[in-house]
Amino acid sequence: MDARVRQAADIMARFAARTGLTAGGPARRYLWTDAFAVTNLLGLSQVTGESESGELALRLIDQVHHVLGRHRPDDARTGWLSGLDEAEGGAHPTRGGLRIGKPLPERPAGTPLDERREWDRDGPLVASMGQHDPVDGLVTCWQLAATARATGVAEPGLTAMAHDFASMVDRRGLATMDPLGLGGLLADAWRTDQLLRQGGLGDDEGLVGDLLRAAAAGLDAYARSPELRQRAVHRLAFRELGLAIGLAAVSSMHAAVRGEPHRALLERLAQFVPLRPAIEAFWLDPAHQGAESWTGHQDINDVMLATSLVPDGFLRLASPR
Repeated sequence: MDARVRQAADIMARFAARTGLTAGGPARRYLWTDAFAVTNLLGLSQVTGESESGELALRLIDQVHHVLGRHRPDDARTGWLSGLDEAEGGAHPTRGGLRIGKPLPERPAGTPLDERREWDRDGPLVASMGQHDPVDGLVTCWQLAATARATGVAEPGLTAMAHDFASMVDRRGLATMDPLGLGGLLADAWRTDQLLRQGGLGDDEGLVGDLLRAAAAGLDAYARSPELRQRAVHRLAFRELGLAIGLAAVSSMHAAVRGEPHRALLERLAQFVPLRPAIEAFWLDPAHQGAESWTGHQDINDVMLATSLVPDGFLRLASPR
């Protein structure tokens, strides 16, 4: 087994045990972390040819539904968020949505807003939106629609939803110096490019260039900043590893689009690809994993590190059947 695959598999095994997926004790589920974990496990199953990781991915999905699709243990309400009975709720676990899995319950009605605490609530109400959230939503809708067509499943209103997301995308405001945001831009560019190649995209072929230009501008500035030279205690691993994952997308895209319209942009972005192994090596160091900045976010840090080591489960779209 390749060393990177072995490292990722070991990380995911420890994550599964620590969060109650394969070991006893309460299940500790968090929606964003677990979404990456599912793609990691599926990717590991594909790379190794072993069924255990794929089966664990299915078990994780089921546990997410049964934990985050139900009311919190500290809530006076019980059962499924949808209000369905046990049998019907089990058959449709996401019908009422899913909780995030944050430590605090939703703010009770009539309680004054405290925006700092709101970020830690299971149903956050905040006055701003990430500038890349609509892009993620748009590309995800395109990807789900392509999957529905490829599998013969009726599309559940995804076209209208994609139009809504598209109307919220501010293409002039995509540039960022945040490493996680930069990684998201690059990953979405690669997902969009793959959909274009598969013929499963909507009617917007200019988005790839917009995303790559924004990422290139941000990376130029980020690479000149002192952030990657700071001590571990002053760095946030999951944000840096988000960039590392995006740089893996650059490598894949650079190999796929030689001679095509985005070649110059990808050549410009390719100069930053060496940051990926540098970020991984820094956070694989046990001394750096002992920092509070790592231990305080260990679950998402572990999952993002595993994703960077073996990124295809997250980055590579399945070919249509």
